[in-house]
Amino acid sequence: MGAIEVRLGPKNQVVIPKAVRDTLQVKEGDALLFVLQGNTVLLRARPASFTDALRGLHKEVWEGEDIGQWLAGEREAARVRAETRLKTPDAVQVAGRIGIRTPACTEPMRS
Repeated sequence: MGAIEVRLGPKNQVVIPKAVRDTLQVKEGDALLFVLQGNTVLLRARPASFTDALRGLHKEVWEGEDIGQWLAGEREAARVRAETRLKTPDAVQVAGRIGIRTPACTEPMRS
């Protein structure tokens, strides 16, 4: 389908041509989304579920990747970051004050 020209009505309203309504599979009362991209506007039917509408988006990024292995690596990196933060002198003092025992809490404080 090519470009279809419509005119802005007296109350800033536009009649959506039948060909567009059919393509979007919308009827009277359906919600529509105007997606602004620079000086361009995309008209989309509002999905019943945004989660379902976004499912699989950019799946090509993960092709050939083991997502479970990637996730395990991310969790390990987060654990290491958390342990590192708990070993800093300030974190150890705060942790000790609120009763959290960290490996560093059992070590003597260095001045």
